[in-house]
Amino acid sequence: MDQSSLIKIRFYIKLTYQVKIACPARCSKYQDHVYGTREYTTDSYICAAALHDGRIHDSTGGEVTIKKKVSGLQHYVGTLMNGINSKDYGAWSKSFIFALYAPKEFNIVAGSVSDTQVMIEWQLVSGADSYDVAIRTGDAAEYEASSKMPSIKENKVQLSELLPDTTYVISVTARNVIEFSEAAEVRF
Repeated sequence: MDQSSLIKIRFYIKLTYQVKIACPARCSKYQDHVYGTREYTTDSYICAAALHDGRIHDSTGGEVTIKKKVSGLQHYVGTLMNGINSKDYGAWSKSFIFALYAPKEFNIVAGSVSDTQVMIEWQLVSGADSYDVAIRTGDAAEYEASSKMPSIKENKVQLSELLPDTTYVISVTARNVIEFSEAAEVRF
């Protein structure tokens, strides 16, 4: 990516809250310009930060969505993640984070179905540390507080004590220490 493209991206980000960016392969060569962890200074190279955050792979690149934060941090902490070493940085007026996508591609795990239980899995969400899961019957209008499970680390959940011949709806939200995705629902 040439310098003029980076300037155009930075200008566009100033005007919008959220933007999708197509990152080319081999952005690791810009790792000297990544400041922060999970939340990055706006002068960080976006695609190198995406590598650091685990959103794309260096060999293929990929599309990421960034969200502009209203204000920056007093201190950004650098870390070694996914082969990219980000740097510490002092106070900076603006920052960005990577958006979490809603979970997708729900499946019933083969061999997990019985009269009263089933295991549901979904595609891993890049950047997610855990998932929030809730379940309701298909005719219920809302999820009750008791239907919400503690956050889980894996991209699958065992549902038990189900009633035979009942339709259920499961809601899954991806989250990390900074934000959470939109909820994805599947009926089974």
